Formats: sequence, structure tokens, C-alpha cells
Amino acid sequence: MSTFPATLPERIHLSGGKGPGSDSIAAISASDVLQMLRRRVVLVTALSLFLCLLFGAGFVVWWYYFPGYRSECLIECVSNIPAAGLTVEQERLRQEEHERFVATQALLLKSPTILGEALKISAVRETDWFKSVQRRKKEHLIELTDVLAASPVRGTNFLRVALEAHKKSDPAVIVDGVVRFWLETVKKRSTDEFAADLQVAQTELEASDRKIEDKRRQLGTIADRIPPGARLSPTSNITSEEGRQLAAQVATLQLERAQLEQFKTLYNDPRGVAATAEDRVAVEQDPQVAELRRAVFLLEQQRAADLTRYGPNHGVVRQLESQLNSAREKLTQLEGQRLSEIQSANREAANTAHANTQHQLYLAEEGMARTEAALADQDRLLFEYANLEGEIGQDMRYRIELSNYVKSLERVVRQRSAINVSIAQPATEPLERNSPSRWLIPVAVFLAFALSTGTALGLELLDKSIRTSQDVTRFLDLPMLGAVPHTDDEEVAIDQVETASRDSAK
Repeated sequence: MSTFPATLPERIHLSGGKGPGSDSIAAISASDVLQMLRRRVVLVTALSLFLCLLFGAGFVVWWYYFPGYRSECLIECVSNIPAAGLTVEQERLRQEEHERFVATQALLLKSPTILGEALKISAVRETDWFKSVQRRKKEHLIELTDVLAASPVRGTNFLRVALEAHKKSDPAVIVDGVVRFWLETVKKRSTDEFAADLQVAQTELEASDRKIEDKRRQLGTIADRIPPGARLSPTSNITSEEGRQLAAQVATLQLERAQLEQFKTLYNDPRGVAATAEDRVAVEQDPQVAELRRAVFLLEQQRAADLTRYGPNHGVVRQLESQLNSAREKLTQLEGQRLSEIQSANREAANTAHANTQHQLYLAEEGMARTEAALADQDRLLFEYANLEGEIGQDMRYRIELSNYVKSLERVVRQRSAINVSIAQPATEPLERNSPSRWLIPVAVFLAFALSTGTALGLELLDKSIRTSQDVTRFLDLPMLGAVPHTDDEEVAIDQVETASRDSAK
């Protein structure tokens, strides 16, 4: 139903908005979109067919006149670079270095030097691709850089090199030429790079051998100075045993010296020395003292007998007493003399024994000092020997690693290759074209329909004319109070004219 007949050629054009919602447009619903497409179905169909024909013509031209044939080569790059870093960290980063190595080789393959030399190959210059670039008066190097693809295959050791051209045989020829020249260049560069490293490593190996030999001579000199058995058992060898014996001897002599000092002090006391029981026994055992003591004993017996016979005042008794007193005086003098002689002898013996013990102690202490110095020198020599032996062990391990490194470099130079490169899949003539793809046909149809639909909807939205009752509500934002039904109304199907006003209210 419409206020104005849809077939009316005249339309009301709004030069300016009236009413409360003249500047706003109501939200478009799905039914509105469908109504718009129904009104523009001829345009959508015609434009879709035109675009499909246009895309089809372009596809046919592309298919027959500008086809794309793609050929690719897979190169396996296994790094043969020796582990110059003899540390654990460089070994741990080996995988990352290999990935960077493959990426570097991809960049090297597309470098102007490699591509420029590959363009000089006669087989490449005879291809239609080369001639077409020449006809178009473009730079071959720039064109080849754009069309040639070289990239690592993630998660593998492969390097993919690919190229697409219009002639079926051209891609394989160009890719093969570039790859082979790159291969020769890499081998030559690797040999030149590692030849200098080999010379440096060999010089370092010779210096390491000389260093080890010098340390071995030093080790032999130290071993000659170490006492026998000291290296096997530092605490139970001849020098250590001699030191323990001298220490025990020094302790014994120090004890003896302390005892002799007491006797020396005693016998050298200027106030005199009290006679000991041993001294008195020695005096009594003296022959003269014993003889004189026996004579005194006999005189005392004779005096006792004469005293009984003659009395105390008799001349004989007095004469015997005089003889007895004289003998006693001689005995006392002789005992004192003998005691003095014994004490003097003891004094001399104590002084001599003390001096001898002191001398022996000095000699023992001197020997102990020499032994301690020898033990200290032995410990120092053992320490130097152990350190030097450890250094030689480290130098030997480093020499083994350095020798392996030199062997790796020699292998690299001998093989004239720093990488093991093998062409896993050579560039071959493609069996079918790579472009255009047949999948472009449904995509083109979809895009043609989408573009046609979008164009129709755009024209509808740009058209501000009032043609239907919905346009009044949409553009003027005013409610519909009533409408005169028309049987040709495009928006509402009128079943019964009599009830059209009531039905349109829906």
C-alpha cells in the first residue's frame, strides 16, 4: 500500500527536511534491504553478469596469454662449521646459530653479486623471461630479485628457492643457474675464511705442545728434589720419620737437661752442699778413711782396756787418749777431704753432664730445624708438583680439544666446503601451471555478486525520493495516519481491496 502510486512517474523530491525528524534516517531493517534489492534486481543481475563476464575474460586472457609456471629447488644445508667455541654455552646455542646460518644463506643467494653472475650464464640469457624483460627495457637484476624467492623452511634444514615465469621451461633453468653459482661461491668463501683460522689454530697447537713440554721438564726437576716415597705418602716417608725421631729425642734431652740443671745448681751453690747419704757412704768406702777408722776403733778398745787396768790418770791411759784424739782428728780431716773431693767430682760430673746434654740438645734441635725445613720444602715441592700436574692435565685436555678443532678445519679446507649442501629436490620443469588458479572463478563470481549488491544498496541509500509509505516514515520520521490503497503497491500484497486499509495498518 502506498500514499502515491508506484507507477506514478513524478516523485516528490525533498529539498529540505520538515518535521521533527527531517535530518535523521530511521534504522534500516532486513526487510528494507530485501525491498531495496527487489527494486534493484535488474541492476544487480545485469551488473553481476557484466562483472562475471569481465572477470571471465580477464581469466581467459591470463590463462592463455600470461600463465604462471613455478619451479622450486630444495637445498639441504647442514652446517659443517667446527665448534670453534670450546665452551658449553656455544654448544647450547648451536641450533640457533644453524637457523641463522640457513637464513644468512638465503640472503646471500639473493644478493646482487650472486644474481648478477647468474644472469651471465648463457642458458639463463636464452630464456623467454630474459628476453621479455629486455623487450620491456627493464633491469634484469631488479626483475630477478623481485620474482626469485629464497627462504628457509621452518623446522627443517631446507632452503627453498623458487621462481615463476610464463614459459614452462624458464623457471627450472633460472633457479638451477642461481643455485649452482651460489653453491660455488659458498664453497670458495668457506675455504678462504677457514684457511686463516686453520693457520692460527695450528700455531696455537704448536705453542700448546711447547708449553706442555716445558711444564713436564719442570715436573721432572721437582720430582728429583722430593724425598723418596713422599709423593705416595707425604706423612710416612724417611724425612717425616726422621722428624718424629728428632722430636722425641729433643723432648728427652730437654727433660734430662732440666734434671741436670737442678744438680748443677745444687753442687755450684757457694754456701756449700750438705752431705748426702750417698756421699757419706762413698767417704766411708774410701780405703784410707776405712783404715784410719779401723785404727781409731783399735785405739778406743785399747784405751778402754787400759782404763780398766790402770785408771784414768795413768800415763799409759793418757798417752792412748792423746793418740786416740790425734787419730780422730786425722779421720775427721780425711773424711772432710774425701767428702770435698767427692762433692767436687760430683760438681764436675754435673757440669760435664749438663754441658754434654746441652750440646746434644743443640744438635738435636738443629737437626729438627733442618728436618722441619726439609718437611716444609717437601710440602712446598709436593704442592708445586700437584699444581703443575693439574695444569698439565688441563693443558692436555685443551690440546685434545684444540687438536680436534684443527682436524675439523683441515677437513673443511680439504673438502673445500664449510657446509654440507645437498640438493634434495632439484629444479625441474613444472607439470602444470601455478597461476591462474581455478579457485579464482568462484571467488570472482562471489565478488561480482557482492559488488553488484553493494552498488544497488548504495544507490538506494543515496536516493532521497519518497515513493512508498515506508519512505515517509524513514525519511520524515512522522507516523502514518492513513493511506489510499493501490493494487500495484510493491511493498504490501493486497488480497482484498475492501480490507486494504485495515490490513496495511499492520
